[in-house]
Amino acid sequence: MMDPKQQAEFDGLKAEGAAKEGDYIAADDTGETTGQKPKIDSGEFMAMCFNLVFSAVATRRGDHWKLSEEELTGISGAAGDVMDKYFPDLDLGPEAMFLGASLVIFGPRMIKDKENEQKGAGDGNQSEHQSQE
Repeated sequence: MMDPKQQAEFDGLKAEGAAKEGDYIAADDTGETTGQKPKIDSGEFMAMCFNLVFSAVATRRGDHWKLSEEELTGISGAAGDVMDKYFPDLDLGPEAMFLGASLVIFGPRMIKDKENEQKGAGDGNQSEHQSQE
């Protein structure tokens, strides 16, 4: 059991946390709430998009299509600047980052699965899924 002083401090923190629930934390990590969603950097979003595209191409065409960090930084920064110029009010939000990250992770794997299925069908072999039916 907590002593009364600790319990009062705990209750105060708990009440403060409940009041801030749903508020967004400022992008500068100060801990201050802004009440607004943090703006996602368009360059970061474009980096995820380019990474997805080039990883998918590399899966099909070979590792020479993979982007180096330097290439990715250069092309995504430039594309982000173009997005900011032509779409200055575009709010990507954390949902777009989640979607982009998910596509970067799952996209190349799904493409590889599809290629493996096609190779199996082309060789006259049945995939495990087909043989179970």
